[in-house]
Amino acid sequence: MHIDFKSIILVIIQLICIALILLTGRLVPRSFPLQIVFVLALSLGIWALWIINFKNFRLTPNFPKDSRLVAKGPYKIIRHPMYSCLLLTTLMIVLDDLSIIRIAIWIILFIDLYIKLVYEEKLIIDRNSDYLIYKRGTKRLIPFIH
Repeated sequence: MHIDFKSIILVIIQLICIALILLTGRLVPRSFPLQIVFVLALSLGIWALWIINFKNFRLTPNFPKDSRLVAKGPYKIIRHPMYSCLLLTTLMIVLDDLSIIRIAIWIILFIDLYIKLVYEEKLIIDRNSDYLIYKRGTKRLIPFIH
């Protein structure tokens, strides 16, 4: 597996944003409605990890040559459930202790993850033409919407 410079930069930005969000407020929202969304989003991430088998998890958008397309569990509906989990959980944390700086950090995280998932999809399509068929039947981040 080859890891390129772009992948490393995207992961570094992602990790810095997550660290800044976690270090500038609570780790779990205080508000009950935000807690519900937080737990549901966390559950989505755990389910996605379970389906792909945790040992296949990677931070970079690069993947081994022998990787197989997973289209079951949450991947049956959305292509990037772990990104959805990360964006939702961090958004709930930010909304619970709102500040302009935290919103800006979350927006940077969103942009970074979006660039990362688009890049990841390009890498997958280059290796697996079945992904184009899978892509037509699923949404990127939000079921039935996007």
